[in-house]
Amino acid sequence: MNNPASGVTTRTVDVAWVQDLFFSIGLIDRLAVGVDLPFTFYQNGINFNSRAGYQSAGFGDVRLNGKYKFFDEKDLWPNAALLTEISLPTGDRNLFMGDKNIGGENRLLADKSFGPWDLFTNIGYRWIDNMTVRGTTRDDQWIANVGARYVLPWQEKSWAVETELTGEKFGEVPEAWKLW
Repeated sequence: MNNPASGVTTRTVDVAWVQDLFFSIGLIDRLAVGVDLPFTFYQNGINFNSRAGYQSAGFGDVRLNGKYKFFDEKDLWPNAALLTEISLPTGDRNLFMGDKNIGGENRLLADKSFGPWDLFTNIGYRWIDNMTVRGTTRDDQWIANVGARYVLPWQEKSWAVETELTGEKFGEVPEAWKLW
Protein backbone atom coordinates (compact mmCIF):
# COMPACT_ATOMS: atom_id res chain seq x y z
CA MET A 1 0.00 0.00 0.00
CA ASN A 2 1.35 3.40 -0.92
CA ASN A 3 0.78 6.35 1.40
CA PRO A 4 0.52 9.37 -0.95
CA ALA A 5 1.40 11.84 1.84
CA SER A 6 4.68 10.18 2.86
CA GLY A 7 5.47 8.20 -0.27
CA VAL A 8 6.11 5.14 1.94
CA THR A 9 5.04 1.78 0.50
CA THR A 10 4.01 -0.92 2.97
CA ARG A 11 3.44 -4.52 1.93
CA THR A 12 1.11 -5.65 4.69
CA VAL A 13 1.09 -9.12 3.12
CA ASP A 14 4.00 -9.73 0.78
CA VAL A 15 3.85 -13.53 0.33
CA ALA A 16 1.08 -15.92 1.41
CA TRP A 17 0.86 -19.68 0.80
CA VAL A 18 -2.68 -20.75 1.59
CA GLN A 19 -4.57 -24.03 1.18
CA ASP A 20 -8.21 -24.83 1.91
CA LEU A 21 -9.33 -28.18 3.32
CA PHE A 22 -12.88 -28.63 2.07
CA PHE A 23 -15.51 -31.26 2.94
CA SER A 24 -18.86 -31.49 1.18
CA ILE A 25 -21.75 -33.96 1.11
CA GLY A 26 -24.90 -34.13 -0.98
CA LEU A 27 -28.02 -34.30 1.18
CA ILE A 28 -30.48 -34.75 -1.67
CA ASP A 29 -30.18 -34.71 -5.45
CA ARG A 30 -29.91 -30.91 -5.73
CA LEU A 31 -28.65 -29.83 -2.28
CA ALA A 32 -25.15 -30.10 -0.79
CA VAL A 33 -23.59 -28.71 2.40
CA GLY A 34 -19.93 -28.24 3.21
CA VAL A 35 -17.24 -26.96 5.56
CA ASP A 36 -14.15 -25.06 4.39
CA LEU A 37 -11.10 -24.76 6.67
CA PRO A 38 -8.47 -22.36 5.22
CA PHE A 39 -4.91 -22.71 6.48
CA THR A 40 -2.01 -20.33 5.83
CA PHE A 41 1.24 -22.32 5.71
CA TYR A 42 3.41 -19.22 5.43
CA GLN A 43 2.79 -15.50 5.26
CA ASN A 44 5.10 -12.50 5.60
CA GLY A 45 4.87 -8.76 5.29
CA ILE A 46 5.29 -5.54 7.24
CA ASN A 47 3.18 -4.65 10.26
CA PHE A 48 1.64 -1.30 9.31
CA ASN A 49 1.68 -0.02 12.94
CA SER A 50 5.25 -0.83 13.97
CA ARG A 51 6.78 -1.04 10.44
CA ALA A 52 8.48 -4.27 11.61
CA GLY A 53 8.53 -7.37 9.44
CA TYR A 54 6.52 -10.41 10.49
CA GLN A 55 6.04 -14.07 9.57
CA SER A 56 2.99 -16.12 10.49
CA ALA A 57 1.01 -19.30 9.91
CA GLY A 58 -2.41 -20.39 11.11
CA PHE A 59 -6.06 -21.13 10.44
CA GLY A 60 -8.43 -18.67 8.79
CA ASP A 61 -12.15 -18.19 9.30
CA VAL A 62 -14.10 -21.46 9.06
CA ARG A 63 -16.81 -21.27 6.39
CA LEU A 64 -20.06 -23.27 6.33
CA ASN A 65 -21.87 -23.43 3.03
CA GLY A 66 -24.86 -24.78 1.19
CA LYS A 67 -25.32 -25.16 -2.56
CA TYR A 68 -28.63 -25.64 -4.35
CA LYS A 69 -28.64 -26.68 -8.03
CA PHE A 70 -31.76 -25.21 -9.63
CA PHE A 71 -31.11 -25.91 -13.32
CA ASP A 72 -29.61 -28.96 -15.09
CA GLU A 73 -27.40 -28.75 -18.17
CA LYS A 74 -29.46 -29.26 -21.36
CA ASP A 75 -28.41 -28.66 -24.96
CA LEU A 76 -26.76 -25.22 -24.88
CA TRP A 77 -27.93 -24.33 -21.34
CA PRO A 78 -25.46 -24.74 -18.44
CA ASN A 79 -25.91 -26.16 -14.95
CA ALA A 80 -26.88 -23.34 -12.57
CA ALA A 81 -26.73 -23.19 -8.77
CA LEU A 82 -26.81 -20.82 -5.82
CA LEU A 83 -24.05 -21.01 -3.19
CA THR A 84 -24.60 -19.43 0.24
CA GLU A 85 -21.78 -19.29 2.77
CA ILE A 86 -21.44 -18.20 6.40
CA SER A 87 -17.99 -17.30 7.72
CA LEU A 88 -17.24 -17.81 11.43
CA PRO A 89 -14.63 -15.54 13.11
CA THR A 90 -11.96 -18.18 13.88
CA GLY A 91 -8.95 -16.60 12.10
CA ASP A 92 -6.60 -13.88 13.34
CA ARG A 93 -7.76 -10.51 12.00
CA ASN A 94 -4.45 -8.83 12.86
CA LEU A 95 -2.63 -11.28 10.57
CA PHE A 96 -5.20 -10.90 7.73
CA MET A 97 -6.49 -14.46 8.26
CA GLY A 98 -9.99 -13.62 9.45
CA ASP A 99 -12.61 -11.12 10.55
CA LYS A 100 -13.91 -10.21 13.99
CA ASN A 101 -17.59 -10.88 13.17
CA ILE A 102 -19.68 -13.39 11.26
CA GLY A 103 -19.60 -12.79 7.50
CA GLY A 104 -21.48 -14.16 4.53
CA GLU A 105 -21.46 -14.67 0.81
CA ASN A 106 -23.91 -15.48 -1.97
CA ARG A 107 -22.83 -16.60 -5.45
CA LEU A 108 -24.62 -17.57 -8.63
CA LEU A 109 -22.73 -20.48 -10.28
CA ALA A 110 -22.84 -21.81 -13.85
CA ASP A 111 -20.90 -24.55 -15.66
CA LYS A 112 -21.07 -26.28 -19.03
CA SER A 113 -19.30 -29.37 -20.39
CA PHE A 114 -18.01 -29.73 -23.94
CA GLY A 115 -16.50 -33.21 -24.23
CA PRO A 116 -13.36 -33.29 -22.04
CA TRP A 117 -13.65 -29.53 -21.38
CA ASP A 118 -15.64 -27.88 -18.58
CA LEU A 119 -16.17 -24.11 -18.56
CA PHE A 120 -17.38 -22.42 -15.40
CA THR A 121 -18.16 -18.99 -14.05
CA ASN A 122 -19.70 -17.39 -10.97
CA ILE A 123 -20.54 -13.98 -9.60
CA GLY A 124 -21.39 -13.00 -6.06
CA TYR A 125 -21.20 -10.66 -3.11
CA ARG A 126 -19.28 -11.13 0.17
CA TRP A 127 -20.21 -9.34 3.41
CA ILE A 128 -17.11 -8.78 5.55
CA ASP A 129 -15.93 -6.44 8.31
CA ASN A 130 -14.79 -2.98 7.34
CA MET A 131 -11.02 -2.58 7.88
CA THR A 132 -8.83 0.44 7.07
CA VAL A 133 -5.08 0.00 6.68
CA ARG A 134 -2.95 3.12 6.04
CA GLY A 135 -5.87 4.97 4.43
CA THR A 136 -7.08 2.04 2.29
CA THR A 137 -10.44 0.56 3.26
CA ARG A 138 -11.25 -3.13 2.86
CA ASP A 139 -14.99 -3.72 2.98
CA ASP A 140 -17.69 -5.83 1.32
CA GLN A 141 -16.68 -7.30 -2.03
CA TRP A 142 -18.15 -8.11 -5.43
CA ILE A 143 -16.54 -11.35 -6.66
CA ALA A 144 -16.36 -12.92 -10.13
CA ASN A 145 -14.57 -16.05 -11.37
CA VAL A 146 -14.18 -17.65 -14.76
CA GLY A 147 -12.27 -20.81 -15.54
CA ALA A 148 -11.78 -23.97 -17.53
CA ARG A 149 -10.97 -27.59 -16.74
CA TYR A 150 -9.61 -30.27 -19.07
CA VAL A 151 -10.20 -33.89 -18.00
CA LEU A 152 -7.12 -35.97 -18.82
CA PRO A 153 -7.78 -39.21 -20.72
CA TRP A 154 -5.87 -41.62 -18.45
CA GLN A 155 -6.62 -43.46 -15.19
CA GLU A 156 -10.35 -43.58 -15.94
CA LYS A 157 -10.45 -39.80 -16.37
CA SER A 158 -9.75 -39.22 -12.67
CA TRP A 159 -7.23 -36.40 -13.30
CA ALA A 160 -7.82 -32.90 -14.64
CA VAL A 161 -5.96 -29.66 -15.27
CA GLU A 162 -7.76 -26.49 -14.24
CA THR A 163 -7.21 -22.77 -14.43
CA GLU A 164 -9.27 -20.00 -12.88
CA LEU A 165 -9.23 -16.20 -12.98
CA THR A 166 -10.69 -14.34 -9.99
CA GLY A 167 -11.65 -10.69 -9.69
CA GLU A 168 -12.66 -8.86 -6.53
CA LYS A 169 -14.03 -5.34 -6.16
CA PHE A 170 -14.57 -3.69 -2.80
CA GLY A 171 -17.90 -1.93 -2.64
CA GLU A 172 -21.06 -1.29 -0.76
CA VAL A 173 -24.43 -3.00 -0.89
CA PRO A 174 -27.71 -1.29 -0.05
CA GLU A 175 -28.71 -1.93 3.58
CA ALA A 176 -31.98 -3.60 2.45
CA TRP A 177 -29.99 -6.37 0.67
CA LYS A 178 -27.95 -7.38 3.73
CA LEU A 179 -28.97 -10.57 5.50
CA TRP A 180 -27.41 -9.61 8.87
